[in-house]
Amino acid sequence: MVVRPLPTDLYLDTSFVVPAVLARTPQHERAVELTIELQTSDCYVSFFPILRVEYVQALANIGRHLRRGTGVDIELQRRFRLRRWERDVGVRRDWLRSGVNEFDLWLARFDRLAELPLSTTAWRTSLTIMADHQLLSNDALHVATAWEHGIYDFATFDAGFERLERAGDLTLWPRH
Repeated sequence: MVVRPLPTDLYLDTSFVVPAVLARTPQHERAVELTIELQTSDCYVSFFPILRVEYVQALANIGRHLRRGTGVDIELQRRFRLRRWERDVGVRRDWLRSGVNEFDLWLARFDRLAELPLSTTAWRTSLTIMADHQLLSNDALHVATAWEHGIYDFATFDAGFERLERAGDLTLWPRH
């Protein structure tokens, strides 16, 4: 197996960050492996502020949809009493606050980190990306923002980005 070197710049997608931050979730081990590699490299990691919103929404979805099989470990469910999500505001607040604290701690691990700004140019470019690659608006905005900053390597578990990789427009990490 050929191991490719890490890129000089890597963009963080929400589908990578959620399992990287939250232990005992699907893809956690793979996300942690890449996180460790990134921490010991000279790679710059970047993200767009909408990641913060999407991350919190993912936390809420995990709490709200336990009965639908989110893959969240039973120990994590018990520790945060997530089965009481619908009827206990304290459970929701504790889970969301804890998740955001974990996110902040995870981000602090990176010496080379950039939060990229929104621009009108990236927003307009995202329209073309949506049309050409059939991406959702948020995903297209992630791509357009990264491209605007010369970043073509994405840390993601979202299969929707594979169309861009097949077209030669992105390189996905970790390997799918």
